[in-house]
Amino acid sequence: MKILVNATPLKGLVTGISRYLSNLCREMERLPDTEVFYFDGFRVCEKMPAGARPHEWIRKTDRIWKLPAPMVTALRVGFLFVYERNLKRVLKKRRFDVYHDAGFFPCDLKGLDVAQAFTLHDLSLIKLKRMHTRDRALFHDLFFKRRIFKADQVITPSEYIRREFCEETGFLTSRVSAIAEACDPFFVETGGREKPGRLPPETSGEEWPEKYFLFAGTLEPRKNLSLALEALEMAKNDASLVIVGWEGWGDKSCLEKARRSLGRRIVVRGYLDDALLRALYQNALALVYPSFYEGFGLPLLEAMSLGCPVICSHTSALPEVAGDAAFFIHDLHDPRPLAGAMDRVAADDFFREKLRQKGRDRAKGFSWKKTAAQTREVFEKAMERSVS
Repeated sequence: MKILVNATPLKGLVTGISRYLSNLCREMERLPDTEVFYFDGFRVCEKMPAGARPHEWIRKTDRIWKLPAPMVTALRVGFLFVYERNLKRVLKKRRFDVYHDAGFFPCDLKGLDVAQAFTLHDLSLIKLKRMHTRDRALFHDLFFKRRIFKADQVITPSEYIRREFCEETGFLTSRVSAIAEACDPFFVETGGREKPGRLPPETSGEEWPEKYFLFAGTLEPRKNLSLALEALEMAKNDASLVIVGWEGWGDKSCLEKARRSLGRRIVVRGYLDDALLRALYQNALALVYPSFYEGFGLPLLEAMSLGCPVICSHTSALPEVAGDAAFFIHDLHDPRPLAGAMDRVAADDFFREKLRQKGRDRAKGFSWKKTAAQTREVFEKAMERSVS
């Protein structure tokens, strides 16, 4: 089987989609009778492209997002048309069995002899459109419903998203498969606990807090950072909140308000390399993840795999991923339940250790080897449908 993958997400910042693609493709390359090729928008490569330099990518993205939303949408549409033109040119010259895309929506490959599989991560651009940038929402609205039926098979990362997608679109359930993701091998515990050491030089050698909760992920409205900040202020424990991840989009006034009342207990460090993120997971009291909506929730698995207790919302796909290994909160607007959860985890060593062990056990049930094998089976179904 010859597979061609849309590699443009791999050339950007390492976030959820790029982690999914990179780990899936590495494992699929090991499968028998399977060849994986990467299309970067211009040419086909036999090796997986390297990701962007984080600070350069963030600066470039920030500059683009300062443009009016219709202009950014026009840039997205222009890139899409150039991408598809180049992709069609490649597919007319070279034979591939399956084209796999994991971006906004499938490509229009009408008239080409190739099956198409599409990975849909979530429906947040439909269900929580107001929590996305206007250009993303406009771009999605222009193409998603026109393009989604061009996929021969659709993959979702959870049963929750599979059901939600089929109900929303009327897509045949026989053409949609839920395949769980897994933890990046770098975040799998291998030995003793590592210390995060000192903060980067620009922070004047300041130490990380002795006791802290960790909030990890792109800072966007859907992640519900304001609830975590309000809960920390209300909680009785004196731990800090370390916030890491790309700045993302949306109103950040809650951060300034929290800094005024909590001072140095709020530590914001932006996008970090994996080595430092790993150490932060290992030394945190818990990962705090009060998201309104997730298609899967990779940070949960990263934390659990490294023995970090998890406090998360009981919504969308998160219960499916966490099982009985997390401390769930059900009210995502009232900070009191989250404050209580943080106090209990901070004060109760036995309970914290119980969450650590349950998390480790839960994370072991997910593997990229299993994900890759199941994904190949879906690709075979896509090939059968494209021929019939």
